[in-house]
Order: sequence, then structure tokens, then C-alpha cells
Amino acid sequence: MIRPARFARRLTVVLVTAILVTPVVAERRATSQIVGFWQGSIDAPDREIPIPVELQLELDGDRWRGSVAVPGDHSPIVGVVAPGSPTVQLEADFDDETIVRFTLSLNDAGDLTGSAVLGKTRASVVLRRSTDAPSLHHDRGIELPDAFPSSVESSSLAPKLAARIAERLASTADEENAIGVSTAIVIDGAIVDVRSFGFENLERRIPITDASMYRWASISKPLTAIAAMQLVAADKLDLDRDVRTYVPEFPAKLHPITSRQLLGHLGGIVHYSNGPVIATEREYDVPHPWSDTILCLDRFKESPLVSVPGVEYNYTTHGYMLLGAVVERAGQAPFAEQVRTRVLDPLGMTAMQPDYPYVDIPHRVDGYRGLRIGLATRGVDRDVHWKLPGGGWISNIRDLARFGAALMEPGRLLDEASMRAFTTEQTLPNGRGTGYGLGIGVARFEGRELLAHSGSQSKTRTYMALCPDERIGVFVMSNTTNFPVRTLAMRLLREVLAEPAPLAAKPAKR
Repeated sequence: MIRPARFARRLTVVLVTAILVTPVVAERRATSQIVGFWQGSIDAPDREIPIPVELQLELDGDRWRGSVAVPGDHSPIVGVVAPGSPTVQLEADFDDETIVRFTLSLNDAGDLTGSAVLGKTRASVVLRRSTDAPSLHHDRGIELPDAFPSSVESSSLAPKLAARIAERLASTADEENAIGVSTAIVIDGAIVDVRSFGFENLERRIPITDASMYRWASISKPLTAIAAMQLVAADKLDLDRDVRTYVPEFPAKLHPITSRQLLGHLGGIVHYSNGPVIATEREYDVPHPWSDTILCLDRFKESPLVSVPGVEYNYTTHGYMLLGAVVERAGQAPFAEQVRTRVLDPLGMTAMQPDYPYVDIPHRVDGYRGLRIGLATRGVDRDVHWKLPGGGWISNIRDLARFGAALMEPGRLLDEASMRAFTTEQTLPNGRGTGYGLGIGVARFEGRELLAHSGSQSKTRTYMALCPDERIGVFVMSNTTNFPVRTLAMRLLREVLAEPAPLAAKPAKR
């Protein structure tokens, strides 16, 4: 797949100004006067106070490269050089996925002045050359190759369907500036199609394969829920008991909280930004305290509840951390060990493991953000192993597909009653449904029951979509944090559901 060339053509049309016929020496002098570091402000009409801005510009062949930064945000910046022109036109792609176009020129005082345009909003810009060190974060961006690799690791789909799946993946990856994506399709318990696109490491040009290891992010929550429901079936966990009977380290709140409420995000536990998150201040005498599920409660356990338990739906990763501690105590074994013995080993999920930062994990993908200006930026690599029950596992695409396939096989992970409870939408006291069961999203898709869960955190976006009545599942994992994994999953699912005979031949289960 070729993208930079198309971008270069578009940029040329958008940015090139009239080329002035001037001597070569004058052309070099005009452009060299603009190269460098600039500081100033953007005077937006909807703001009382101008926005501080910094600009770094350099010449890279026949185009401008550099970066622009405002407080709390930054972007690489690019533009085509119009030889001899006193005006420079640039494009930036900020984290809110908004293209900003700058038109700047040198005035008689040697300042860069002009405008920044965002949609229909135009703001004036004044920049002065500076010898100060940058005070804001700058990112020049990563060059993209002319072509992105793609491969089919395995497929037993009918040829026409396989071609449509390939086209959907290619077009969505192209439209949405993906750096790396893996997809898998499950039919009747078998993984029937696995595909890869792009790079697990862009700088070193290491391609994505079916061995590439992605963070599951919040798809880790159904995994925790399955372990909890297995304990319920074994009479080792009572979903309606106060969680403090299992985990007394969790402090008493104004109202008791149950495991059932935690499973359905009804426990009133704080998430990340819907209330104050108060950490316990203490010293640890172990080298990796966040590998201990109980100690991880120190990250939030002093936080007040954001609602009365059972009254409101408040999605919360911290709530699932508490649920993981309950599983550990009820099952009388470390949480990660129980997940392995209860789920991973029985399903043959040999790649799946906690994303411990101190463990060398081959093919662990790097995270990026694909930009519409023909570049990419490195994503922040935040440690996530401290929230293992709510979003700290890592695996390749095949292990995610194995897990999803098992969720559609009655009796494989849960008995009939437990599976019914797991997939039944929870309701609030006012009778409204929450769209969530006891560990998985519950919805309808084109008249069919849909079980789904997404994952979103640094370095990853993931999506699992299951149609249990048809026993069809679609799985998408990406290392591009602005890639719409749900959009691609729904496009692929729609293609498979529309095909009366999706398989070329009946595949063997893998």
C-alpha cells in the first residue's frame, strides 16, 4: 500500500504558492531567513488570552519540516517550499485529529506573522526568532515508507469474501493512517482468517505478523469476569457479598460494594477522570509491587465513591482491579496464576501473558499515532501492568481470537447458567439498560445479538465483536492509537454475515 506519494501530491496542490522568478541566491536567502526556532502567540477570536506557540522549522529538500507546539499539545509540521517566496505555508495535525494550516511571512522587523486556519476559524499569529530552549514538547514526526507491508498468515475464506476482507482492511488502514493492524475472523470455533498490515516497529521497519504482541487493554476485563464466574459456579465466590469479606484491605466506604456490581460497572468505583483518584502513600520492600494484585489497590483504594453502588453505570478499570483482588482471595491463588490455569492453558493461549515492563517480550509492538500530513508520531509508553485485571494483558491476534471463539462455544469456559448471567444486560433501578452484562458489552447488530468489548490505552486499540448465534467473531488489534478498530471490525463482520457460504472448505480448529 502506497500512501506518502498521494499525500505529497495533495500537499502540493494545497500548499504551493506562486513560484516567483528570482535569482537563486535571493531564493536561498529568503528561505534561510525562516529556518530556525520561533516563539510567539496565536490570537484566536474565541479566546480572551492569546495562546503561546513555538515553531521549529528546517529545510528538508523541497519541503519544510519541523514541529509546532502549544501548551498541552504538539504536532509535526510540513509544507512545500515555494522558491523565493516570502510566504511559507504549513500543515499540522494535532492530537484532536484536526488539521491546522499556517500561512506565515517575514515582515520588515524580521518577525514571522500571518494566520492559522482551523476549519472556518482564522487566528492571527505573531512569532519572533528566539535563542531560548524550547519550553514545550516538540515532535518532528517519523517518515513513512513509500509502501506498507501486508500479509495473509492463513485463510480458508471463500475467494470472493477473502478479497472483500482484504479490500476493507487496506482501505480502512489507508483512510485512517494506520501504522500497524492485525485482524482475525472466527467461524464455528475455528480461526479462519488472520491478516497483518504495517509495522510493529516503524523506525526499524519491522513488519506486523501474527506473532506481534499487542496490549489487550480493556478486553482484559472479560478475562477477569470469566475467572470470577468460574469461581461462582464452583461455590467459591458469592457475587452478592460485600467485597470486603474477601479483601479486607479495601477500606470501608459509605455503602457496601458487591462483586456483581463490580462486574457490571455499577459499584461506584472511580475510573480515571470522573472523580478524585487518591493513592495510598507508602514504601514497598519488594522489587515489583505492582505485580501483586492486592498491593495494586493502593493506586486508588482511598478514593471516594462516585455514586451509590447499584444506582449508576460508571465504567471503571479500578473497579476491575478490585474484582481481580476478589478473584485472588476467593480462588486462593495469585490472580495471574488463576487466569492461566482457568483460561489460558485450557484454550492453548500460549502467547498471552501479563505485560510486565521488566520482562523481555519478543515482538511487543511499539505504539504510534498516524497523521494525515504523511507522518507518524511515537506514542507514549505507559506502564499498564499495575492494572492487570482491568487492562494489563498482552498477546498476539491468534490468542485473542481463541478467547473470543471459546466465548461462543457453550460449556467451553462457562456452564449455561453462568454464560447466561455473563451475557445478560444489567439494568438500573429506573429500568434503563446499561449496555453491559457481567463483563462484556451487550448490543444488537443488524438484528443479531452482539457481544463486544473494546480496548484503548497507550500503544494499542483493540476490538472484539461476537455474534454467538451465528458463531462468528471478528477481532482487530492496532498499535495506532487513533485507529478506529470498531469501525474496521464492524465492516469485516458485515462482510462475513452477508456471505451465505463464507468458507472455501471446512477448516480444522486451531
